[in-house]
Amino acid sequence: MDGTLDSSFRTTLMDEPLGALDKKLREQMQFEIKRLHRETGATIVYVTHDQEEALALSDRVCLLNQAHIEQIGTPHEIYARPRTAFAADFIGISNIFRGRIERGANGAPCLSTPNGEFRLVPDADIDADEAALVVRPEHLDLDGDGDNQVTGRLIETVYAGSETRILIALDDGVRVVVRLRPGTLLPALGAKVTARWRSEAAVLVP
Repeated sequence: MDGTLDSSFRTTLMDEPLGALDKKLREQMQFEIKRLHRETGATIVYVTHDQEEALALSDRVCLLNQAHIEQIGTPHEIYARPRTAFAADFIGISNIFRGRIERGANGAPCLSTPNGEFRLVPDADIDADEAALVVRPEHLDLDGDGDNQVTGRLIETVYAGSETRILIALDDGVRVVVRLRPGTLLPALGAKVTARWRSEAAVLVP
């Protein structure tokens, strides 16, 4: 074969095609699959349990939970605006705080949780008394000025080349993942740290 697909193949099913490959070869093959898709114009139905692979290859993602459709959308919509706590937890890394929706002293909406009272965006709209607040690790900051925060002990660090992730244990045992920006001073293990985020960076889900 010359590396191209016959244009007569308008729909192709790929079921975990890269599952047996090492990470570097998987990434190379992702580029190849995207090239074939672009050049042939064929519809490719791609089945995978690898969340990063789904985001990297898809124009649209259909997220299934127990054979039911949890959410359909673009990779950006699925990641940045999950509609449920399951979707947020399944795709990528998420910090999820569960609690009750209340009104603060100034009448603004907030989520009351065991880890604190977190401000919500003014137009937060959810038809329930209880909800979950999703905060992605890259939206947390150790030296920022966000209007929400949690404090705990630094219990682990993970260096991944292009980024460093830290794990913070809160008083009630909840663990929070923070993706540090390059150049951020890394606290010592066991140190007490505060992670902050802006209310508009979080997503409220059922």
